[in-house]
Amino acid sequence: MDANKEHIILCVDDDPDDLHLLQIALKEVGSNHKIVEAYNGEEALIMLKEMKHNGNLPCLVVLDINMPKIDGKQTLVSIQKDEEMKSMPVVVFTTSSNPLDQLFFAKKNVEFITKPIQYNTMFEVANRLLSFCKV
Repeated sequence: MDANKEHIILCVDDDPDDLHLLQIALKEVGSNHKIVEAYNGEEALIMLKEMKHNGNLPCLVVLDINMPKIDGKQTLVSIQKDEEMKSMPVVVFTTSSNPLDQLFFAKKNVEFITKPIQYNTMFEVANRLLSFCKV
């Protein structure tokens, strides 16, 4: 990545409270990345297309599964079909503990993290997420 480019993390979730907590945790663990939010997969794909056009794809996409319009599975499939975006790290961060969801993302080589219930575990998750963002 170009050192002069702004490093972006795209967080995609339809729950504003979850987005807010994740953003706080990422900033608290020392992230100097710009956090960009999308509230569903459709919005995320539009943003990614624009970012790709501008030559500034995110260093990480954090993706929920259950969202309106386009869910996390469909969003991931679209990302992985795109030659420029398919190598971009995507981590699923969801309340789902469904083994079929876990299997779907495992087959796509995507890290699957179940959302923590306790606030203090958000910082551990934030550190883990940042480890995928190679900058």
